[in-house]
Amino acid sequence: MSEERDLMEAQFPDNGGGISVAGMVIGIVAAVFAHIPFLCALGLLLSIPAIICASKGRKRAARNKQGIAVTGLVLGWVAFGMSIFMSLYTGLFAYVFLRATGDGSLEEWIHRTYLL
Repeated sequence: MSEERDLMEAQFPDNGGGISVAGMVIGIVAAVFAHIPFLCALGLLLSIPAIICASKGRKRAARNKQGIAVTGLVLGWVAFGMSIFMSLYTGLFAYVFLRATGDGSLEEWIHRTYLL
């Protein structure tokens, strides 16, 4: 069994390419979601696996083949920061919006706006 595994590792060395690409793809998706209000929490949740995958891929990759891993790492951190910023921005917007409606009740605002 170990001979087969050694043979597989010799033929297909684990150079971190797959996990680097996974980190980059997850980072791209996280960065897109991070910029959308009310979906930024999904960007925050996806940015953490992107950072982890890209970091592992960067450690495994050869010195001259770390570009994809670094891209995934940068996208993961940008998505993380942007998600936190957009979460705060969305929360502040919702707070100001509800305070501007009078008593702070969303139901009250809907009733007044749509005359229900």
